[in-house]
Amino acid sequence: MQSGVNFRSLCEHCNSSLLGATYDRALIEFSNSVARLLKSAITVPEVTAVTITPGLVARSVLGHLFALGIERRERDPLLTEAAYFFGDISRPLPDGIDIYYWVYPYRRQVAIRDGALLTDFFKSPPIQFWCLKYFPLGFMITWGNKHPDRVHLPRLIDFMLNAGIHPADVRLHLRSFPYSTWPEAPGETGAVLYGDASFAAISPRS
Repeated sequence: MQSGVNFRSLCEHCNSSLLGATYDRALIEFSNSVARLLKSAITVPEVTAVTITPGLVARSVLGHLFALGIERRERDPLLTEAAYFFGDISRPLPDGIDIYYWVYPYRRQVAIRDGALLTDFFKSPPIQFWCLKYFPLGFMITWGNKHPDRVHLPRLIDFMLNAGIHPADVRLHLRSFPYSTWPEAPGETGAVLYGDASFAAISPRS
């Protein structure tokens, strides 16, 4: 179409007033802080802390992944609760949703919806996840995972009080993080299953 590709995604209010004008500022600030650390000429420590607004970062990540898709109509109750969380800045993160984060010092950009990660070939239930990765951060959202310790990464919820719209110093591992293609390519002992509504975007520069 002359006006570009058109499909139903986020409404104008959610995309502009919430995601663009409010939530993305917190995510950009987080990203810039981490990028400065990685590009510093000074030797970086193994673990450091960065001040962020965790509830706004969580909403920004959710919003960008909610925007993936064509004519989406969410049916799962947990996804509905996540949409309410995104749209209402006073709500706490719903139970059953975890948002993990890590340093991602790579050029390749990845955005995934509707994946199921098998870490040990059917010996444990699959982990349903979404994923957003770009330099310098990676995020993994899990849905209904009753064993969050299966993902060995810090979670935003651990730094959130109520709605999480407060400053917090989050822990950041600068020299210990997953390899570049995790979780979309989990290695020899795992696999990822994607539904027919999965979407991924990978930049041509890698």
